[in-house]
Amino acid sequence: MSKPALVSHPGTVMVVMIISMAIIAGMVHGPSGSNTITGEVKASVKPQCDDGLDNDKDGFCDFLRKGVRCRDGSKPGDKDCSSRLDTKEAADVFCGDRLCNGLETCSSCSSDCGVCPPKCGDGSCNGNETCSSCSLDCGSCQNSTNTTLTGSAIRSKCGNGRCEKSESCSSCSKDCGACPPVCGNGRCELGESCSSCSPDCGPCQNSSNMTSNMGGMVVRYYYAN
Repeated sequence: MSKPALVSHPGTVMVVMIISMAIIAGMVHGPSGSNTITGEVKASVKPQCDDGLDNDKDGFCDFLRKGVRCRDGSKPGDKDCSSRLDTKEAADVFCGDRLCNGLETCSSCSSDCGVCPPKCGDGSCNGNETCSSCSLDCGSCQNSTNTTLTGSAIRSKCGNGRCEKSESCSSCSKDCGACPPVCGNGRCELGESCSSCSPDCGPCQNSSNMTSNMGGMVVRYYYAN
């Protein structure tokens, strides 16, 4: 007669095997008289400067040391890691650190990102802006010749009938008119006389004598007493 099997149910066999393995591994813990199986698994998270990953996506991983390897194809030695224990690879972002990063732009931090390029509507006619490409900044074009002048160049044109800021009587008499006479320039000009400007027109001889400029020609009058 054959002996009866100690364990006849397949499910019982599995329970026995699991309990046996747990006891061997030292994982069975419980109060006295308890058959409860408890297990504790602790997951350790490495600091970013020692996890083999490029966490800040700058192309480098971890603190540079002998034997360090990057698991994501980046290069070893993140410049922002001061040791293996640093918990973040990314450096603190602030305006003035000479790096244009984070949310910095040319408008929010020109010291790091540089001066913003000319933009139509910023109130300055600069760069390649013209009256035809940006009338908001450069003003409206008066004639076709104005469209060739750009940036800080003089946008006015002598002869357009307007005496503009860049024009004067000496640079554009067509628009601004003739300059008034200047006493002392050595010329007896239109409107000057011996009585109004003797340095240019000479001294008056007497009350009856008169020196004046009439139509660009100096005329001296002498009357006998």
